[in-house]
Amino acid sequence: SAIDRKTKLGSLGKLLRFTRHWGTDRGYIWLYVWNDFLKGGIFRYLFGFGEGSLEVNLLKNHLYGLRYEAGFIPTSAHNLYLHMIFTLGVIGAGILFIGFIYTLARGYKIAVSNYKNNTADSVLSFCIISVLAGYMAQSAVSMTEPDVMPYVVLMYGILAGIGSRTADIHKTGSIKCQ
Repeated sequence: SAIDRKTKLGSLGKLLRFTRHWGTDRGYIWLYVWNDFLKGGIFRYLFGFGEGSLEVNLLKNHLYGLRYEAGFIPTSAHNLYLHMIFTLGVIGAGILFIGFIYTLARGYKIAVSNYKNNTADSVLSFCIISVLAGYMAQSAVSMTEPDVMPYVVLMYGILAGIGSRTADIHKTGSIKCQ
């Protein structure tokens, strides 16, 4: 639907057709951020503009457009992935995203294979995976919350720790207390 503009979608058109007003005017923010990212050149494509640069860019370059067209002044891209690409570049955002996906996949694999031997760790892993998968899905249309991100990182750490402990149990046959 982003390409086909002629098919009549009725009321679904507001949801499926991307415009400046899409998602309570998130379209304005995404358009500004994406266009500024594309103007950055190859170095910025690869490595981004740096942490904190998105807020400065929006206020410096788009204050009028956001304030008077969209009706608010955001300090975030309202899309975690777009925010990461702008600040970290394709390389940084890619490494972070691959790390997130790898940890989720590894946690799921270990939780499934270890369910009979250690049900508690498996259930905890499934709960954490569900929360993190939900967070990653809603992050496509939501802003980065500084008070939430430490908990997200903590949950990834717990999930990785469960995986490491499970790997040690499989190698030694017992749980080591340190």
